[in-house]
Amino acid sequence: MGVVIQVKEKPEPRYKILGLGQVVEDRDGKFTIRQHGTAAERIEAVLDVSLPGTALDASNLEDARRRTNRAIAVRRGQPAFRKALMAAYRGRCAISGCAVSAILEAAHIVPYLGDHTNHVQNGILLRADIHSLFDLGLITIAPDTYSVTLAPELIGSEYAALEGQRLSLPADKNFCPSTDALRQRPWPIGLGPLRRGPSSHAAH
Repeated sequence: MGVVIQVKEKPEPRYKILGLGQVVEDRDGKFTIRQHGTAAERIEAVLDVSLPGTALDASNLEDARRRTNRAIAVRRGQPAFRKALMAAYRGRCAISGCAVSAILEAAHIVPYLGDHTNHVQNGILLRADIHSLFDLGLITIAPDTYSVTLAPELIGSEYAALEGQRLSLPADKNFCPSTDALRQRPWPIGLGPLRRGPSSHAAH
């Protein structure tokens, strides 16, 4: 399906086409769309949007706040899934070590395709910004070593220190990320395929 964003309000609305995407989740009337294309193309499309200036409508702030809170809840992940990951990772981001629970999210390794993908081995507890980079393919985790690899776009950025860092894994090995699931994720553009190795944790 096409992914668009409104850049001009009625009575003469205008829309910007961001590209093609696929609906990967349909839950309670809310859709999650995964956009196609390279990470660089997706970021460029998002950054290229220029929203027109409009007057502030203070009467809508409360509704906007409720919508924001709902969006945060959805973004964090399904409650039981997030709770399981919070326990497995002892309430800390597996990459940064951040312990601020308000910005910790349940990241799916294989995209959400139903309740069976809400398995703890198909998830990693990540800080919100790192979760976004992970979903964009700008951060990849090697299945054989659980080490972080950055896409070229992040080299020299404030995230550079994460390169080569190993995940802080759950104490219980049964809760560690599935190596099979990690192998299904795309390798950062220009860095080649993931090194294949023996699987140690099978996704259920």
